[in-house]
Amino acid sequence: MLAVPTSLPVTSLAEFVAYAKARPGELNYGSYGAGSGPHLATELFMAMTGTKLVHVPYGGGGPAALGAMTGQVQALFSSVLPVLGMVRGGKLKALAIASDHRSALLPDVPTFAEAGLDYRTGTWFGLLAPARTPAPIVEALNRATVAVLREPGVHARLAEQGAEVVANSPDEFRAFIGEETERLSRVIRGANIRLD
Repeated sequence: MLAVPTSLPVTSLAEFVAYAKARPGELNYGSYGAGSGPHLATELFMAMTGTKLVHVPYGGGGPAALGAMTGQVQALFSSVLPVLGMVRGGKLKALAIASDHRSALLPDVPTFAEAGLDYRTGTWFGLLAPARTPAPIVEALNRATVAVLREPGVHARLAEQGAEVVANSPDEFRAFIGEETERLSRVIRGANIRLD
């Protein structure tokens, strides 16, 4: 999700893009640190919109959200949970969410696509096994994991935290990792991101 301080004079994604384009290099954005998901998400956003924001790396989601709330940074790409209370409490403005559909936790926040930008990104978690793990073991782990993720209590708890359960197959997950690696490698190369 793209969140901005309440003091920033924008109320939509289009207004934010126009505001940032009129001020190249004058606005700051926070991240959880160099190479973090929010860092890559913002670099992708800048490449897609032709905007230029200045990176301010923080030591995690909480400090970055506080930086946005206090106006030290004018933009923050964050997963929903670290900023949910601030958005609901009117301390931050959520302009758009970078998924295929709106979040049940913030149903009034449009997706980027609804706001006019075909932009999707996010944080994901998966279960990996060592290379060369025998296929029957991988399949057994997948079946057990999918069964747990589909338990109503587990599914509900993850949804409360803004997570969407995918529970795909090993082949689907392998393909997804390949696509994500290629997509984010282009962002990293394009922005010349280094972890020095």
